Amino acid sequence: MNYEARHIRDRYPSQVTAVRRALQEAFSTVLRESEDFERDAVLFRTPNGGLVTVSEEFLSDFSVISITQKLTDWDVAALARRLARLERLVVTTEGTFTENS
Repeated sequence: MNYEARHIRDRYPSQVTAVRRALQEAFSTVLRESEDFERDAVLFRTPNGGLVTVSEEFLSDFSVISITQKLTDWDVAALARRLARLERLVVTTEGTFTENS
């Protein structure tokens, strides 16, 4: 396996793009994005100081269409807008939950 394939964003580019687009639409801006290696997830930092962590399992288990639908069904954009500074919204295959960072 080459170095590039070890990164979640490189393994699931279309799925990560779907999440990125949904969050960028919610905030009307580009979000900072990185990988959370401890959680095996992609991390998006919101303008209000919140964190949205999307698990690799979520990205690998669902198609782009399913991801877009689940983000809508679970109201992820609204939840992300309500995050307090350093509060974290975690998106998994089972749904979402919020925790303090």
